[in-house]
Amino acid sequence: MKRRLAFLALTALSIAIANSADVNVEAYITNNPEAERASIFSLETHTFYAMFKAKGLSPGDKIRGVWIADDVGDAAPANFKIQESALTAQDATMNAQFSMTKPGVWPRGDYHVEIYVNDQLATKVKFSVKPLTKPKKHEEEEEESGD
Repeated sequence: MKRRLAFLALTALSIAIANSADVNVEAYITNNPEAERASIFSLETHTFYAMFKAKGLSPGDKIRGVWIADDVGDAAPANFKIQESALTAQDATMNAQFSMTKPGVWPRGDYHVEIYVNDQLATKVKFSVKPLTKPKKHEEEEEESGD
């Protein structure tokens, strides 16, 4: 009897793994749902969006986004979970987003978002927040423009 239960449990686990292996999630980070993907953002960015497309879902699957601060100096401990939110799949495909907003300035450092499907990590996207500088003109260009 124990062997039969173990076999049934193993079979159910194999089916769950096979089903989760068929799910494909592609994601990127942006600061505006209409903007291009990026991996480096300015300190003045208030909202980050994890835009994602998932395929191979089953209706009822739980898709969870977890925002993590990997290394932000003294602002938070390493690998600090900032926030988490979840969605429920209605169809086999889903185009959606997770977002996080902070009034004021985000601490400079490295971050990432993890996207899970039914508690299985489907994808992870890294990004950084740091001061963005404008390129400086070469001295020659400055001299030429002064004439």
